[in-house]
Amino acid sequence: MKKNYLLLIKSIFVLLILLSFGALKQAIAQTKTPPKLPHMWVSQAHGGKRKNHFEKGKTHNNKESKFTYLSRHLGSKETQSILCPKKNMDLFFNSLDSNKVKFIRIYIAAYNEDSGGMVPANMNKHLTIVLAPADKDTIDVDDYYNISPDGLIVKIDKEVMQGWVNYYVDEKMKVLLQTFNGNEEENRFQGKTPSDTRSILYRMEDFLEFLMAESKYQKTTHGIDMTGIRIDFASHTEEGIPDVAGCPSPKYKYKNRLILQFEYTQKVENDNYKVFYIRENEGREKQCPFNFRKNQADLVTADNGQICPANCPKP
Repeated sequence: MKKNYLLLIKSIFVLLILLSFGALKQAIAQTKTPPKLPHMWVSQAHGGKRKNHFEKGKTHNNKESKFTYLSRHLGSKETQSILCPKKNMDLFFNSLDSNKVKFIRIYIAAYNEDSGGMVPANMNKHLTIVLAPADKDTIDVDDYYNISPDGLIVKIDKEVMQGWVNYYVDEKMKVLLQTFNGNEEENRFQGKTPSDTRSILYRMEDFLEFLMAESKYQKTTHGIDMTGIRIDFASHTEEGIPDVAGCPSPKYKYKNRLILQFEYTQKVENDNYKVFYIRENEGREKQCPFNFRKNQADLVTADNGQICPANCPKP
């Protein structure tokens, strides 16, 4: 009995030492200067405004939201977000040739059975996105990928991509034209045709910073395991792109324009998930968006992505 008692005391002592060591390790980690926030970061409050503006916000001339117009045109609720397991995102980006691929362009599209390709069940004519790796000159390398509703990243033919993008431009743009001011310079495709967002260009290194470096920091510093990425359809508000302290003002404001937002997610009970927001009280330095770095002031950004129009792929 005495032997068992001593063994119990010893086990408790070892456990206390381990717990103390873990707390000390965490305290030391927190005293180090934290890394800068990812270039793709926006505050939780600002991101929430943009998601809400897409779904419920009054748009140009006090009209209805983009989601309302799109859903009415579709005849059912329009797609609002796409969830992708982080491991699938990691595999995709790791599979790209880093010597060749320097950018990722994301096309706004809509599934269209008439254009071929594997259209997911009950998703015909719904919004979707197409990932297009691009070279140092921002020209597509002609490999195209769709993120399916179940989170798979599937390669598709160029003809299918063009069909889905064309359906979005030819059909959904008809109703989106009512949600922004088509007379403003940044809202005209090739300087002529009024157009909502057709694609957004991102730097590869910023995506990798967002996907891998930040998730590693959260895991090692806070023990947070980010398991997924949710891509939300959102919209700039009536104010457009906000100024960033310490950075030049953006050339264009893109008021009421369609955009994409990327949210970290964590797995919870019963295979559900919750959105994770980066802590904003750790003293981490904010960084200037894409076009405000390295003498690229001629490029226009929306929280790190160059929006088309005005900055569209070369014909």
